[in-house]
Amino acid sequence: MFRNTISVFFLSFLISVVATMAYDHDDYDVCFDWKSYAQEFKKAYAKWKAPSCYSFTFHDWAVEYGEGIKRVIKNGEALRKKPYRALQTIDDFYKLIKKECFQDCPHHGASFCDIEYTKDRKSGLVYPSRVFIRRDPDNSDDYDSYFIEDLCINKCDK
Repeated sequence: MFRNTISVFFLSFLISVVATMAYDHDDYDVCFDWKSYAQEFKKAYAKWKAPSCYSFTFHDWAVEYGEGIKRVIKNGEALRKKPYRALQTIDDFYKLIKKECFQDCPHHGASFCDIEYTKDRKSGLVYPSRVFIRRDPDNSDDYDSYFIEDLCINKCDK
């Protein structure tokens, strides 16, 4: 009787451990294809050097479908900080991609990223033009989706 009780207890313990391991978010469905993201990022970022003065517009497809958010950068600083304080410059988008898509992989990171880079025809600079990051593989609403357009390199006013 005592031996059967211990066997049942031990079996229950093993099942709970295996079940926990099988459904641990950090152990599965994160960092899909992260090595490719890292290679693409390095190639693109090597062709990006933030100009002193430039502007661009971005849209947050996860939240709003209206007007884009215009950013004007002068001497490396965004003239208008709101909205989206974390996304002021193109460099901030590069930081977001690095952090979410491959920095702590293969164990921690977004479950899926889809990044498209564009080369500006005039300057030759490469920037992320489409950024899609899904954090939780089980929650289809947990994602960021940005579209960046109208990159314009400007001369700085003194």
